[in-house]
Amino acid sequence: MMVYLVEDSLLVRERLKDGIREIDPGIGVCESDSARDAVAAILDGHPDIVVLDLKLAEGSGLDVLKKVRKEGSLASVVVFSNHAETQYRRRCMAMGADHFFDKTKDFGSVLEVIRDCRQKQQGNR
Repeated sequence: MMVYLVEDSLLVRERLKDGIREIDPGIGVCESDSARDAVAAILDGHPDIVVLDLKLAEGSGLDVLKKVRKEGSLASVVVFSNHAETQYRRRCMAMGADHFFDKTKDFGSVLEVIRDCRQKQQGNR
């Protein structure tokens, strides 16, 4: 299983990686803080899950979501942002996000999505 973290905060990326290691140290994790790098890596690497912030060092998470869905990526996209207002949630879901979580209160929910995906993969073996 592969998770791709698209997040401009090193601290948040480190916390997510720690949580993912607790789920299963065998889960692969790649990361980027820019939209351009993320799009290329997601399309080339075919991760199972993309955890996507809306505000990035270069570009935005909306750019990433639009491009990877346009190119047919089947990754489950989990938007994880401080911009959790209704208009962002609706827009992301309409653009093809599978989940939308607020960084200030839903950290555990992101890890639950990853845990559920991992369990489903292990059940299919």
